[in-house]
Amino acid sequence: MEISSILPDSSVEWPDIRQQCYDFLCRFGSRRLSSEGCSILQNMHYDQLQLPGTSLIAATVRGELGKIPVGICFTAGFGEDACLIAVHPLYRKRRIGTSLILFQLSKLKHMHCNVAIDHIQLLRCVFMPVCKL
Repeated sequence: MEISSILPDSSVEWPDIRQQCYDFLCRFGSRRLSSEGCSILQNMHYDQLQLPGTSLIAATVRGELGKIPVGICFTAGFGEDACLIAVHPLYRKRRIGTSLILFQLSKLKHMHCNVAIDHIQLLRCVFMPVCKL
C-alpha cells in the first residue's frame, strides 16, 4: 500500500479527479460523511487545493491496471471546514484509515475532525494516531 497526495498537474484534470474522489467517498463512506464536507469537495476549484490546511490524499494498491484507490482522506481548513475519510470495505481493519490520518497529520501538522460518538471504527481510526504521538 502507498499513501500519497492527490495533486493534479493542471486545472484541466481537476474536475475528473474531484468527481472520482467524491464518488469514492460517497460510495464507501458508509453514508456517514457530512453533507457540508462533501459539498466543499464537490464545489472546490483547482486553486483552492493550494490553500493552507487543504489536503487530498489516497491510499492505493497495485492492481492489474495500475494503482487502485482503497482509501481517501480530504481536509479543508485543517479539518474545521471539512474532514472526510473513507476506506473500501474489502480493505478495512488493516489500519488504512489510521495511516491516512497519520499522513494528514504529518503533512498538516494539526487537524480537526468531528466524529459521531457511535461511529466506533472511525473513533478508533482517529484516536489511534493521537495516542501514538
